[in-house]
Amino acid sequence: MGNGLRRPRHLRHARSLSDNPGLPAIYRTPIGDNSIDIEREIEVFRQKTIKQHPDIEESFRDRQTLITQFLGNFHLELLDVKGSRRDVAARQGFIDETIRRQSTETQIKNHSDFYLSKTYRQFYDDCDRAVRESGQDIGEIRRLFEEDSIGNRGKMAELMLPAYIQLRKRGYSMQDLRN
Repeated sequence: MGNGLRRPRHLRHARSLSDNPGLPAIYRTPIGDNSIDIEREIEVFRQKTIKQHPDIEESFRDRQTLITQFLGNFHLELLDVKGSRRDVAARQGFIDETIRRQSTETQIKNHSDFYLSKTYRQFYDDCDRAVRESGQDIGEIRRLFEEDSIGNRGKMAELMLPAYIQLRKRGYSMQDLRN
């Protein structure tokens, strides 16, 4: 990798998402061990989104709004609440199937082999571990989600960002996490 860090072993021979020209390379590759990479990824997202939707530029000056938009639907992956993807996988009985098996061709093209090779349970275990390792309180994130106010979304996003970074370091792509 360009920053002097070696790719994690499980990613050295993994198929990249380079066959999808719509995704900038920064979204497809794991990040390094520093926050500069994630800040660069957020900035690329900000610029690309403003180019597509110029009217959003003013709202993106607020960091919490930017982080909320950047994380997309990550909260639906991270939280174990009714209606979340985790909840649906458990209730519909495919929690122990590989993600690839439950994915459409378009989803397969947009996600990493690393993610697609996991079972849903393994992926959600990785999410739980990332929250613990990042020192965040999943109960507080859940509380903010359940209260569902605009102000809480920004606070929730800021609390989720460290877990997102942990998962990116493990080899998940931006598309894997934002869905």
